[in-house]
Amino acid sequence: MPPKTSKSSKTSKADADDSEEQPAWARNFEARLIARFDDLQSRVDASDRRMDEFMRVQKQQGESIASNSQSISDLRQQHTQNGTLLASLRENVAAITSTLQSSATATSNRALLEDTCEVRVSGLPLSLDTADVATAERILAALNLSRLAPLVLKVRKWAPGHPQAASQATTSSAPTPVLPSVSAMVIRFASPSARATFLEATPLFRTLSLSDIFGADITETGHLSASTVLPRSQYRLYRKCCAASSNGHFPRPSLRNLAIYMRLNKDSAPTLISTEADLQHFISTARRPVNPNASVIATPLFSSNSS
Repeated sequence: MPPKTSKSSKTSKADADDSEEQPAWARNFEARLIARFDDLQSRVDASDRRMDEFMRVQKQQGESIASNSQSISDLRQQHTQNGTLLASLRENVAAITSTLQSSATATSNRALLEDTCEVRVSGLPLSLDTADVATAERILAALNLSRLAPLVLKVRKWAPGHPQAASQATTSSAPTPVLPSVSAMVIRFASPSARATFLEATPLFRTLSLSDIFGADITETGHLSASTVLPRSQYRLYRKCCAASSNGHFPRPSLRNLAIYMRLNKDSAPTLISTEADLQHFISTARRPVNPNASVIATPLFSSNSS
């Protein structure tokens, strides 16, 4: 009786037999199919790698776009700030330009005024020679200002009005004018500071008689007085300022060299008055009420015909 075989050994043998019995074309087809599958798998793997690389690059680009967007936002904000700063600078430049133009106008107005550094001394006895520098030296000595004597450039007799008009008045048939009992002289100093020093000392005139200054042989009574000699246009403006101060109850205008200053009160800052427009603005400021609901009665502080 032949030996028995198991079922598994029979199956293995059957598969081996099937493989051995598979035709060559099938084996070739199977090999090609496997090769193509391997090639397709390699292509899929390569595509996956390219997709991964693409996603990596896309992520980098997204980050760059976000960074660029933030940079653009920062630039826009900086541009807005620069625009605001530029507008502020333009306003400042406009204000400075306006100030410079106003200063230039005021300077040009003052530049037209020639400062001769002269003062007029009034109340002199008629017996004195008002064209003699010795008379000026005696006045300086009485004020303890002999040190200013070398700074006196010239003295002359004060002649009010136009000389030609005065000559016509004396030769006409009009009544003879009343002659003054005192005379005046003009002293020209070398600098505005020398003139200012002299004027600062002139309040001492109130305590000195004419004989104290010029000697006991002087019988006239009274006191000397001194004032700055202003150009005609500036003198007219000064007179109008004085009239406005009197009518508006302001402190009397002050002079610094040829410049005129006014104050609303003794404690307020001085205001430079270079033109009649400045004076009108000063007056309008004085009229302005502190309480905006208060009523103001407008009254002229000076006449435009004042001279």
